[in-house]
Amino acid sequence: MKSLQYFQHMVHVPLNKIENIGKLVKPISEYLTYSKPVGIDVHIFGGQIYDINHREIINKTLLFSLEKVLELSNQTQGLFIGTLCSLTDPTKIIKFSPLLYDDINSLPLSPQLMVYDIIFPYFKADNPFRIRYDIVKKTAGKLPSCSCLDLHKFETIPELKTYIKDKFNFKRFNSFLIFDKEGRYHTSTRQLTYNSHEQVSFELTANQKYRSHIHKIIPIDIELEEGKIITIADSIETRFKNKKITVPITTPNYILRRNLWENRKELKRMPFIFEGLYFEEDNDFEILGTHYSKFIL
Repeated sequence: MKSLQYFQHMVHVPLNKIENIGKLVKPISEYLTYSKPVGIDVHIFGGQIYDINHREIINKTLLFSLEKVLELSNQTQGLFIGTLCSLTDPTKIIKFSPLLYDDINSLPLSPQLMVYDIIFPYFKADNPFRIRYDIVKKTAGKLPSCSCLDLHKFETIPELKTYIKDKFNFKRFNSFLIFDKEGRYHTSTRQLTYNSHEQVSFELTANQKYRSHIHKIIPIDIELEEGKIITIADSIETRFKNKKITVPITTPNYILRRNLWENRKELKRMPFIFEGLYFEEDNDFEILGTHYSKFIL
């Protein structure tokens, strides 16, 4: 941790199914959970901000809005880890992400930095997560354009499952992170090779893949910047396990979505892959966070 030139974010242990939560080695009350918003993973150190690939973000409008947190990172020598997002329309941060790397005074949205971890590489790098989160709340929680994610503690696994079912919205949240309260920070993929009792953070995402066929493509009208109205594909209606499912098309690629709508007749019965998180309850099921992935050609 002494050199930050090649700093790598912690890779969380993937939980491919919601049932895998029951396999955690500690009682669920020993973990803290939060929903990670859709956005761009970033880290801040020494008054500069970088994305997960170490590319520096230099947009002047963004740097001005985050001036206080950038100064604080420089003063404290803390490494701030979080997600850069847009609270009003989370997908917009992805749409306008190229502007983040331009040295310009323009950014057509109000970004928010959601900080969820702070470590001090040069001292006390092994603070447990509960202490690190307390540091986040006290140092970054009330800064302009910056806030910390709300952590939730659950006493039983059914409580956690109910929270996930009620909260999961793929357009707003990317995943759920479950941290061992006493867990230390492990950079890169280290903890993936550890024994189960040594792993400290887990990630539940809607990335289980399912195969089905297109029954119908449902359109939506959108207005372009020049005022022109166009029709694009909004979702795909299909059947899975004898149950009708509507699969949203969440890609910001409007050219792709327009082509899907214009070629809807040729695409009928075409096999495709969609993703989500399988949730079964009372002998019935639903797929949380359902979204289109790709066609099978």
